[in-house]
Order: sequence, then structure tokens, then C-alpha cells
Amino acid sequence: MGVDSSLVVRGLMNRIQQLLKALGGLRHNPRCAIILGADSPEYKLYSRLESEGEYNFLFFINEEPWSHRTMLGHAQLRDPSELTALCQNHKIDAIFYCDEAKAKALPKLRCELIRREV
Repeated sequence: MGVDSSLVVRGLMNRIQQLLKALGGLRHNPRCAIILGADSPEYKLYSRLESEGEYNFLFFINEEPWSHRTMLGHAQLRDPSELTALCQNHKIDAIFYCDEAKAKALPKLRCELIRREV
């Protein structure tokens, strides 16, 4: 008795469709992040990392009072005094910075601090 090859192929195709459907349900959840500063180097960093999809940037930390709560890309500009609360309330995984001076003033936080060059 021979095996009907069309049945084997049909069975494999059904199994592949099931696997693809299951994998389609798995979505990569980007990690939540903040960027210290809102100048050109920070925006370039934001643009590059946002396009890679590993991080979802929620906030830029900026000392300029007139820009408070405005949007830069998809991230809101917030005051440095709010950083600790933002990290806790939004479950921030990482803080990125380009300028060492901005990072020195940080309080102790429970998230990863990452220096990146643009």
C-alpha cells in the first residue's frame, strides 16, 4: 500500500498554517524607555531606536518649562523633577542619554541606564 503524496502535502500545509497562525499571535512587546534631553543628538537617537522597535519611548526629559507636556515624535516632554514618578508609574525599563552631565544628576532608579552615541 502506497501513501498518497497529495494527502501528505495537504497535511503538511495544514500544519504550517496552524504554526503561522500561532506565531502571528506572538507579538514583540517593546520595552518602555525615556531619553534624557531633547536636543538634536537625543532626537536622532530616538528616531533610530524607535525605528528598530525594541523600545517604546514614552518621554523626553527636558528642563525647558515652555516645552513641558508637548510632544516630540510620539514621546512627551517632561520635567526632570518628574523622572522618578514616571519610571515607577509607567514601568520604565531603560533611560537613554547622550550627555554624561545629564546622567550625573539622576536619582537612584530601578531601571537600566544606557549611554548611546548618535
